[in-house]
Parts: sequence; C-alpha cells; structure tokens
Amino acid sequence: MKKIMVLLMVGLMVITGSMTVFAEETTDKINERAVKAERTSGERREKLEELFLTYNLDGLDAFNTAVDEHKAFHDMAQSEKEAFRLEIQAEKEAIREQFDNGELTEEEVRVIVEERKAERELIKEDVLEIKDLKKADVEAIKAEVQLVRTSLRDALQAEEIDAVYVGSLLDQLVELLEEHIDVDYLYYDMIQDLRQIVEI
Repeated sequence: MKKIMVLLMVGLMVITGSMTVFAEETTDKINERAVKAERTSGERREKLEELFLTYNLDGLDAFNTAVDEHKAFHDMAQSEKEAFRLEIQAEKEAIREQFDNGELTEEEVRVIVEERKAERELIKEDVLEIKDLKKADVEAIKAEVQLVRTSLRDALQAEEIDAVYVGSLLDQLVELLEEHIDVDYLYYDMIQDLRQIVEI
C-alpha cells in the first residue's frame, strides 16, 4: 500500500502537469493565477461557442462534450492526487506520533525513510520515461493547435469569410482536443499499469 501511494503521487503529478489545449496552465499554489486562468479559459470557450453557432452549428455539441470531458479528466486526476497526498501526510504524521510515543526508535524511523527512498527510486525511471513521452505528444498537439488557430484568425480577418473553411477549422480544433484527451488517458493508464505491477 505504501508503494502504491508513492507511485500514484508521483504518477498523478505527471498526469496533471500536462498543458491544456484551450486554457492556460493553472496552479494550486497561487490562487490568483488559478482564478485568472479559469476566467481566461471560460472566455475562450465562449468565443469558440459563438464561432460554432455562426459557422458550424452541427459541431457545437461535439465541442462542448470534448471540453467538458477534458476538464472532468483533469478534475478527477487532481482530486486523486490530493487524496493520496493527504494519505501520505497522514502516514507521516502517524510515524511521527509513534516516534514521539516511543513506539518507534530513531533507527526504525530511519529504516522507514530509507524504504520510502528505495520505493521512489524503483519507479523513478519509468515515471520519467512516461513524463517525457507525454510531453512530446502534448507539444506536438499544441503545435498543431497553434497552426489551426492562426489559420482560423486569418480566415476570420479575410475580406470575405469562407464559412465552410472556418467550420472545417473548428472541426479540426475539436479533433485535436479529443486527441489530447486520448493522450491524457493513455498515460494515465500507463501509470495505473505501474501501480498494478507494484501491487503484485
């Protein structure tokens, strides 16, 4: 169980650290930045919804579904990360209490600390590899999104707007967001596979 908690804490840090497609990065350490990023994300969503209503009404449901699913994934992963963080914190406090009560000696505490360190090292390379793989995939998607956004901006600034072309660009944005979600779940599942190995 202890190995599993360490694994999930490290793994979920990898999963929840990914760049989002339609919003800025948020942080749970700086509330002001988090609120600003959420507001920016909401503003972008509203603008895109307006474009779908104007140029691609049939694609609006797919867009909203993808955005909601993407947010739900990151909310779920963040929630799990926080839950395991609290479990590990509780475990540390229990060990400290046992030491203070004389139930554990200083040497026994040292052994426990060394065991935790060994557990982290056991999965470190695999987690780093997963992190690098996900980063590469997300950066590739991000680059494609930027290209589509540039094309979309240019199309909307043209003297005569090609509604069909704009609609196709909006479809591409949805497809890229869906691809991003697939990447999120792919590497999340890889972390879960590591968890099962540790359990065995």
